[in-house]
Amino acid sequence: QAFAKERWLGSWNFLKLQRQDEGGQAYLPAAAPAQMPAPYSALANSGECIIVAKAVTVAECVQLPAEDDGGLQMRAATAALLQGRVAADKEDEKVRREAAEAAAAELRTALAEEGARRGAAEAAAAELQAVIVEQGARREAAEAAVAELRTALAEQGARHEAAEASTAELRAALAEQGARCEAAEAAAAELRAVLAEE
Repeated sequence: QAFAKERWLGSWNFLKLQRQDEGGQAYLPAAAPAQMPAPYSALANSGECIIVAKAVTVAECVQLPAEDDGGLQMRAATAALLQGRVAADKEDEKVRREAAEAAAAELRTALAEEGARRGAAEAAAAELQAVIVEQGARREAAEAAVAELRTALAEQGARHEAAEASTAELRAALAEQGARCEAAEAAAAELRAVLAEE
């Protein structure tokens, strides 16, 4: 506020421009009023105070003639004010662009992290599928080995039964052979007895 009042007391050309913009008198009294106009005070308190200060500084650099110069000073101050506003707009645009670029970079980083997480999840899923396939192959191999063992046991059982049948048949043949041998011995004994009697 003190800065604005100092500018108000020392920058009549800018005040003339502001008065004309407001539709008021174009000429100022010889002495500056102690109270600043409400528009100037509000402008000094607003976000455009930097633009106002730049415009006032440019206007103060031009010497005011004693007589009216046909609005030359007013046009110079207007140009300075417009240049200040354009510079401020460019600065705002730069800030917005930097903010947008920062947001875009942050978004790209987030997307890259999300892609990395998705890639890791897909790799883990593929590894799990490979483990499941390998486990399935092992289970199939174990089942095939069990089936082969069962076949071998069944074949061994059949061979054992065949061996037992052969043993029983051999025993029967031996028993029959023994009976024949005993019959032959009995016949021989009877023959010897007959020969002895004769």
